[in-house]
Amino acid sequence: MSHKDWCKRKQGRSQRIIKRLEVAGDHVLLPLRIGEEVALSGTLHLRVLRGAAEVWGSRLSNEFRRIVVPPWSPTPRLLALRGADEDVATSEPAEIRSFLEARKWPVVLCLRAPRAVDAASTAAPRITELQRLREALASPEARHRLRAHRAWPKIVQHFVEQCIRGSSHENPAVLLVMGAKGVGKSTCCRFLVNRLLLQVPEVYFLETDLGQPELGPPGVVTLHRIKDPLLQVPHAEQQLHERCEAFFAGAATPQSHPALYTASVAKAFEAYCEIIKGQVRPPPLMVNSHGWVTGLGLEMLQQIVATVGAQLVLRLQTTSPRAPRGTAEAAKRFARRSSLSRCGPLARALARHQRGPDGEPLLTPEKELVLVDIESAVPRHSHSPTAVQLRWLRMAAHFKPSLDPCRYAEAMAIQDFFSDVPRWHLPLTRFRFGLFAGHLLPSEVEAALTGAVVALCYDAWEPNSRAVAKAPAELEIFEPHEAPIKFLAYAFIHSFNFKTGELVVYANISAAKLKQVNLLLRGEVTWEPNTTKNLQLGDQRVSPLQPYSAPWLLEGLGVGTRVISTKAKGHLRRRKIRQL
Repeated sequence: MSHKDWCKRKQGRSQRIIKRLEVAGDHVLLPLRIGEEVALSGTLHLRVLRGAAEVWGSRLSNEFRRIVVPPWSPTPRLLALRGADEDVATSEPAEIRSFLEARKWPVVLCLRAPRAVDAASTAAPRITELQRLREALASPEARHRLRAHRAWPKIVQHFVEQCIRGSSHENPAVLLVMGAKGVGKSTCCRFLVNRLLLQVPEVYFLETDLGQPELGPPGVVTLHRIKDPLLQVPHAEQQLHERCEAFFAGAATPQSHPALYTASVAKAFEAYCEIIKGQVRPPPLMVNSHGWVTGLGLEMLQQIVATVGAQLVLRLQTTSPRAPRGTAEAAKRFARRSSLSRCGPLARALARHQRGPDGEPLLTPEKELVLVDIESAVPRHSHSPTAVQLRWLRMAAHFKPSLDPCRYAEAMAIQDFFSDVPRWHLPLTRFRFGLFAGHLLPSEVEAALTGAVVALCYDAWEPNSRAVAKAPAELEIFEPHEAPIKFLAYAFIHSFNFKTGELVVYANISAAKLKQVNLLLRGEVTWEPNTTKNLQLGDQRVSPLQPYSAPWLLEGLGVGTRVISTKAKGHLRRRKIRQL
C-alpha cells in the first residue's frame, strides 16, 4: 500500500464535485464525469444508477453498499469509471427516472445517510441528511488517502490466470499475505478479496491473526465465506459474512499456545478442503497471517504456509535501506545481502518443506510457491487508537453489532453495555468449565469465572446425568489439551445460582447455536472486573449487575489478563466497593 498526498488542487476539485449533490424526491444523487474521484469518510450507503464506480478494488452495483471509514483510518477514494450503456430501469422511482432522462452524466450515484429520513418529514431533516453526506464526501486535506500499490492488480490477475483457472479440489488456489505488524496486511487482504470477487462468485477467508483479525473476534482462528466486498472496518465487518468454522486459540497471540494455534489453523484448512470437495473449480482461499515474523513466529508462519499449500505468498515490507556509497564491490556485497534478506530465510525454509530427505520434491510443479516482496508505507493517524483499543472495538462489536463503528473506544458502565444484549439462563450440568492459564478446581469455578468473558465452545463430551448441580463440587472440569476446540461465541458470565442449578450469561448468540455449547473456557482474551485501577462508581446508581458495575470496566476487555494469583506471595486483596 502506498500513500500519496492529496494536493490542494484535488481538494478543490472534490469540493466542486460535492456541490453537484441534488435532491430528487427522497433520494440524493451525485453526477460524476469519467475519472473524477472523491474521498469517503464516516458512514454512508452508495449504489450506482448509471455508469460504474470503484471503491478499494470493488465495483459498486445497483444495490446499496455500506461504507464505513472511521476518523482514524485513511480514507479510500471513489473513482468514476465508464460502464456499459444501459437504459433507465423502469423499476426506479419517477424522480430518479426524470433526472436520468434529463441529464446525460456518464456516472450517477445514489447516496443515503446512515439514518433513513421519512418521506413525510419536513425539509429540515432533509437538509440535515444532505449536510451529513457532504461531510462524508469532504474529507480534510490533511487526512491521509488510501491508495493501492500499483502491483496489486497485476498480482490478482496473475493469481487468477495461473492458480484459479488450473485449480481443483485436490489443488485449491491459495494466496497468503504476510508481513510485520503495521505494514497493512489487513488492508491489502481487503483489496485483494474485493478484486477477486470481480472474477469469481465467492472467496474463502482464513483468518490466522489472533490479535487484530480482519474477520471474527480476537483469539479465534476463523474461516469465512465472502460473497460481498469488504468495505467496512474489521469491527463492523465481522458480523456480515458467513462463518464456516471457528476455533478458540485461547489468547490474543499465538505465543501463548503455539501447538493449539497451529492445530487450529490446520483444522480450519481441513474444513475448507471438506467444503470444496468434489468441485471442479473451487473458490480460492485468502489467508491473512499474524504479524510475528521473527523467531517462533516465523516458524509458525512457515508451518501455516506448508499446511495450506499456498501457491502465492505476498510479503509486505517497509521501505528497504539505501545502498551504501563507496566502491562497486561494496555495492555488490550490499546487493547480495539485500537479496538474502528479501527471500533468503523464508525461501530456504519453504524449500525444506518442498523436498524430502532424499532431495525429491514433495509437491507437484503446480503447487510450487511464488514469493513476491512489495514495499509498503502505511500512514498512521496522530490520534489512531492503540492495539488494545482496536481489540476492544472488535470485542465490543462482537457483543453489540449496533455500536457506532466510527466512535473511539471508551469506557462505559457495564449495566449500560449489556442492557440490550440477550440474557440467557442455562443449566449448570450441561457444561464443563476450564482455564487456558492453568488447572481449575471445581470449588474455584464460581470465583474464577463470575464477571469474566469466556468462550462458548463445543467439545466431544456428554453431560452428566444429574438434573441439577447443587454445589460447586459437582461441576465438571475441562483439562486443557492441544486438540482444536470449536468456538461459537464469547459470553459474559453474570452469576452462578446453585439453588436452582442455573448459570446466567450475556451473549450475542442464537438459541439454535446455544444448544451446541457444552464447554465454557476462560482464556487470556478477557477482562478483570475488579482491579486496582478505579473502584469509584461516582454518581451511577446501583444496578442488578453489581458488584461488576464500574465506568472503566470495558477498558481491559481485550488486554489479555490472567486470573488473579491465589498464592500466599503476591496475592492481590480485593478492595471493597464503595456503598452508594
